[in-house]
Amino acid sequence: MIEPLRLSFDVDCPPAHAFATWTEDPSRWWPSDHSVSGEAGLQVVFEGRVGGRIFERTAGGVEHDWGEITLWEPPRRLGYLWHIGRERAAGTDVLITFHARDDGSTRVEIEHSGWERLGDDGPRWRDANLGGWTSLWPHFVDHCREADDRRLDRAIATLLGYFRLGNRVVTTHLADHVHGPATPSIYDANHTSRIRAAGGAEIDEVFADAEREFASVQHRTCKIDPRTPTAFEARLLLAGYAGEAELQLLLAGELQAAPPAVDIRPVATEADWQAVAALTRLDHLEEAEEGRRPAMAESVTEQMVTTKRAKAPDLQFFLARDDGEDCAIFSSWPGVDGIGKVEDLFTHPDHRRRGIATALIDHAVEDARQRGAGPVLIGAVPNDTPRLLYHRLGFRPLCVLRSYTLAAP
Repeated sequence: MIEPLRLSFDVDCPPAHAFATWTEDPSRWWPSDHSVSGEAGLQVVFEGRVGGRIFERTAGGVEHDWGEITLWEPPRRLGYLWHIGRERAAGTDVLITFHARDDGSTRVEIEHSGWERLGDDGPRWRDANLGGWTSLWPHFVDHCREADDRRLDRAIATLLGYFRLGNRVVTTHLADHVHGPATPSIYDANHTSRIRAAGGAEIDEVFADAEREFASVQHRTCKIDPRTPTAFEARLLLAGYAGEAELQLLLAGELQAAPPAVDIRPVATEADWQAVAALTRLDHLEEAEEGRRPAMAESVTEQMVTTKRAKAPDLQFFLARDDGEDCAIFSSWPGVDGIGKVEDLFTHPDHRRRGIATALIDHAVEDARQRGAGPVLIGAVPNDTPRLLYHRLGFRPLCVLRSYTLAAP
């Protein structure tokens, strides 16, 4: 028996993202000198199923088989028969395992075996493949890092796109001004976002545009995402804006939970929306009682529910029922460019610690994914306990979204 090759390395992304990068996006990172043709611009294809082909396709349309998938268990395990440049009967076995790490990264372990099928050529071919693997995987690691950066941009598009739903948007080259005339008291419906102003003159232009757009609104709010220039955020602080942060967590793989059976239905009728409004009001009263937010007038709660209704049907709300009572709410949106968002979780205090919140999260994540999402975002207030629940369920910290508000002059 010839000893299998065993390699391992870490990539800075979750297993689902690493698995997808290896199998769905190999053309972007697989070097052309690890191919049959050696041509630049070739397409590398993994047909995602047991029995699926692995092959290259040149710019001229010529295909060369590399192997055949023998194990397809996304996002954890991938196996294939590997016979690039050889007959299929001389193929060797590759098993790649993607292990989640506590910090949100992935340990990739590769075992390459079956060298005995090559007879006397087995040891030499094993040594040649060792060199091939060690020169290949750095390309994968680098691309995962680049892909992670692109994923952040997609996440930002979803986070800001959520606020745009149901509102009027005025877009300039420096920012977006989101305005909900029917809900003037709601910061999330009346604000400036996607801010890319860096210099003094650009910042002045964004402020001037906001004054014109929000002349009838009694506040000025700006959303600061990870791509917003720090000079703009500093200018907000100089001007006396008060800020609050929301931690954004991302679920890339499966939810780490086995939720109980709970009666969950989509919000569809006027009676359903009245139940949403009642639970939203209870949520606001509880936040004020615990000192997490200033007390809100009931009219503000009503406006907030109005903003949610305006986002439908893109945003789907759900009600959970327990002991004959509508007791919890949550919502789901498939988002932008494959990254979804779940939002607005609240459970009536009398129905907590029964797994209802976990069941709603599971239901909403599945809804977002059925409607086209892959990874799914959820927001959490940094000093509130739900963030710990989300982390236990498999959501991992991605970024922070800040909101700065100032009373209008």
